[in-house]
Amino acid sequence: MTIYESLNCSEIRLVCVSGETTHHGLSFNPDKTTTMMFHRGRRRDYSPEIHMGGRQLQYSDKLTYLGITFSERLSWTEHIKSRVRKCTYLLNKAKNLVGKEWGLNPARALWIYSMRP
Repeated sequence: MTIYESLNCSEIRLVCVSGETTHHGLSFNPDKTTTMMFHRGRRRDYSPEIHMGGRQLQYSDKLTYLGITFSERLSWTEHIKSRVRKCTYLLNKAKNLVGKEWGLNPARALWIYSMRP
């Protein structure tokens, strides 16, 4: 099966899924829906058009689904970077809660201080 045959098949499935969800009172928003081409090597030079609800879907280099960040090459680098950024932010927020005369007790403050990214 060629890439174009599989894309045509995926468009047909999108139409079927959209029809079923509309039947049950749900709908997809084509403006919020993105597509992604996964690959192992160099980036492909072509971007076939995929349509949903009469609109062309946009391509994305990375996307987040259920808290997991996917990249085109299916590597964990982007996901790990986003988790480190979030943890660093939360750690700094926790450190801001500690003061000399107020806030956490010294044992908890030492525990937070010793947690370096």
